[in-house]
Amino acid sequence: MPKNRTGLVFAYDKPTFTAVDAHMLGRIHRHVDALKIGMIPMFSGWAEGPSIGNQVYKIWRSFGKPVVLDLKPWDIRDTVKEAIQALLEPEGVMGATVPAADGMATLEAVTEIAGKLGKMIYVVTVPTNMDDRDSTSCFGAKRSDVVLRFAKMAVNARATGIVCSGLDLDNLRTANLIGDGALEETFIPSIRPAGSAAGDQKNIITPEQAAAMHVTWAVVGRPIYEAPDPVESARLISETLSQRDGRLTCGRLAREPGPRVWGRVSFFYESV
Repeated sequence: MPKNRTGLVFAYDKPTFTAVDAHMLGRIHRHVDALKIGMIPMFSGWAEGPSIGNQVYKIWRSFGKPVVLDLKPWDIRDTVKEAIQALLEPEGVMGATVPAADGMATLEAVTEIAGKLGKMIYVVTVPTNMDDRDSTSCFGAKRSDVVLRFAKMAVNARATGIVCSGLDLDNLRTANLIGDGALEETFIPSIRPAGSAAGDQKNIITPEQAAAMHVTWAVVGRPIYEAPDPVESARLISETLSQRDGRLTCGRLAREPGPRVWGRVSFFYESV
């Protein structure tokens, strides 16, 4: 892993952006490698413009660090394809999320666009606030089976990675869906320090578990920006993640030649 890099990704999912928030980003970026912007800030303020998400994006880009847009557009193929192209084109955007429920034709279309732009696609599987009962009611099978099914779709579509729970990683590795010729990296959000509020999540791991699981990227939102001292929270989480051993490697931001879209693959949770 490159020196001074822990793989911590900050998920900004707030509906507001104040001077205090801007100051927080200005201090927190020292402990963070990338930013995830979700639906809440991207949709907040859209009528008046610019949206909260746009404001956050511009501030973050001034630090020279990448952004992932987590909007999960679910629609017909060409609509999603054009939406994803619009999301990925701006400078500094590293990738975007797309639901597996869009189907293979859509996944293949968006990964083709991402490949041409040198960007990433993360395929959304089962939301991390869903248990087996929820998954069965929505997808007709327990969550672990659905995650495996959607992961295979992500591999076949040559997507960069999938949005899943860290608790799914053992099953994915057993099924050879992580590693050479498959999904090469893990991108794990919804991480909660021990004692933190679970909120609406049902599938949670701690920063210590994330380090032990050899995750490449750890995505953390509310436990940082809702903390009494967000910068200190980010620092402590980053410090914990830095305890991973030398078997880990960080993702390569440069596109590599070959059949896959990128030389790195990442995993996201549904929400953080």
